[in-house]
Amino acid sequence: MPPLIHPATRFSLTLLLLSLLPNVASAATFYIDPATGSTSNDGSQSSPWRTLQEVIEHGLIESQRWNRPYKPGGGKVAHNAGAPVKGGDTLILMSGYHGKIDIHWYQNSRTITVRAGNNQTPTASQLHFQSSARWTVSGLTISPEFGETDESNLIRVESHSYNGPSSHITITNNTLYSAKQIRNWSVNDWLSRAKSGISVDGEHSVIRHNTISNIGFGITVSADHVTVQHNSVINFSGDALRGLGNYGVFEYNFVANAFKVNSNHDDGFQSWSRDGKPVVGVVLRGNQFHTNSDHPNPALLSTFQGIGCFDGYYNNWIIENNLLAVSHWHGISLYGANNSRIVNNTVVDSPAHDNDRMVPWIRLTTHKNGTHGRGNVVRNNIGRLASISTGVSLDHNLDPLISPSDHSNYQTIFRSPDSGNYQLTASSPAIGAGSTLLAPAIDITGKPRSGAIDLGAFQHRSAPLTPLMLLLEDEPKTSKQ
Repeated sequence: MPPLIHPATRFSLTLLLLSLLPNVASAATFYIDPATGSTSNDGSQSSPWRTLQEVIEHGLIESQRWNRPYKPGGGKVAHNAGAPVKGGDTLILMSGYHGKIDIHWYQNSRTITVRAGNNQTPTASQLHFQSSARWTVSGLTISPEFGETDESNLIRVESHSYNGPSSHITITNNTLYSAKQIRNWSVNDWLSRAKSGISVDGEHSVIRHNTISNIGFGITVSADHVTVQHNSVINFSGDALRGLGNYGVFEYNFVANAFKVNSNHDDGFQSWSRDGKPVVGVVLRGNQFHTNSDHPNPALLSTFQGIGCFDGYYNNWIIENNLLAVSHWHGISLYGANNSRIVNNTVVDSPAHDNDRMVPWIRLTTHKNGTHGRGNVVRNNIGRLASISTGVSLDHNLDPLISPSDHSNYQTIFRSPDSGNYQLTASSPAIGAGSTLLAPAIDITGKPRSGAIDLGAFQHRSAPLTPLMLLLEDEPKTSKQ
């Protein structure tokens, strides 16, 4: 029997433990209202500050910054000591324009949350983090239509060689666009007016549930350990997603509608090695890529490449449960991979664009220098297979054997391919034809893959279906114009 603890001792220990916990109770909430606020106010709900930009410019946030010039292990110094807003606090933004927001040199000890108030629509022209850490921003609409910009990206998370790195930035539930209406944009309009969406060079950051439309490039990640989830990138003229850092996770994003306005080969997702170093540990899971989802200007439609990774090496990658309905050779292409796997993906020729001669493929092939990879797996996929190199375990895949002008074989596999529904028919040859080895535990919709494994991104079910465009949780599915 364990020894009994005297009640007084137990009480003292409880107080000690509570004293060691983060002082959550002390966290404060401040309000910022462009319509009624002033920087001379105290930031309370009845006496709000005016704009987020002014709050930053007037030094109302206490934090730290790196010693400069930055050196690893060089430590930090106080920044705006004694200011009212501190780590752990929340800033509530009311409707109106909050400025060209530059958050530079704020290394918070605890996360400061900036969010829209209930039923409020705060706006900004850009958001730029430099050498900052532990921020969450939610509920803003960001566009150059609201004010001046000096960045090519509407949101930028920057690590700086002199001022120091950024990290732990969370961007969630924001709406970004270059312009709300682009249906009548010319090529020159795209080249001169399109901003890009989000650029992330801050480790351990999270980009989640954002709607990004009518832009150049969508989300570019150059830092390690960044998560990109449940975002929508619609109407883009560059690449929708770029993953250049190690151990990135890109999952359950929706990508549609590229515009051909220059010589860039547009990609749904692209990655390449930098400085001769491999890109390591990236996960692409449950994403959707569509050539044409109610494209607002078919005259400028680009038959973008799906997942295009041509300049490896790519080591320890997982590409699973993705749906690619694209009209380009490159459905999933991985050139120069080691210990990577392409499993349970559905790669089809888009029925919404049939005036090309390309059928997308799944291709895991040699590095561009001719070197073969090792330890790779291509399994449980539906799609054309092309140029699979040595060093690949290739099994349990289904090639629909379609041509650009004849998609009839899709009818025996998918429920309603002409309308974009790639669930399996009750008699589909893909049902139960997969291997359990390395198969994901769930499908693209979150349905468990229990029992026999089906090929492709969708595990069969007989219950009434939700339309494909509504399958992913909280994900907007209509084109922005």
